[in-house]
Amino acid sequence: MDDDSLEKPPAIGPVPAGLAFEDGKAVVFEVSGYSCGLPLEQVREIVPMCDLARPPGLPPLLEGLLNLRGEITPVIRMARLFGLPPIVLRRHTQIVVLQGPAPLALLSDRVRNVSAVAPSEILPASGDSVFNDCLAGVLPAAHGPIHLLHAERLLLAQEKQRISELREIAQRRLAELEGVGP
Repeated sequence: MDDDSLEKPPAIGPVPAGLAFEDGKAVVFEVSGYSCGLPLEQVREIVPMCDLARPPGLPPLLEGLLNLRGEITPVIRMARLFGLPPIVLRRHTQIVVLQGPAPLALLSDRVRNVSAVAPSEILPASGDSVFNDCLAGVLPAAHGPIHLLHAERLLLAQEKQRISELREIAQRRLAELEGVGP
């Protein structure tokens, strides 16, 4: 065997459809021991775990509602979404707030880092084992594979609708509360 056979495998090809890494970077976070990644441009900010509102009728998929500078932001339990063991809320638990027209955030064990992503290194995801086609690809890494996600495909249309309705109700209640004055 010659030294050439020990080199890295050839590039896999173009980034899977719908997954853009405009900056060539991904926010990498952990959910129940799995590394997940989102394109940096899809992440608005990272906030530390805090008290979340849990109004009656909150679906089990939600950890709660975050009041982020007056904007109600639903926080999704990623572990529950993927059928993984629940996250133990700790001091280092972090919330990944997504960019987009409707506020949405993801509960993570912790955010690890922002990693460089070479699109040619992304391996395709197996379509038959991926819920709602939200896994865009897998990026091999020294600490284990990073599962690259399509943020817009994490929830089903019905889930998005229900969460949007709950958010609107909570936003109205907050506005009413703020409108009360001396």
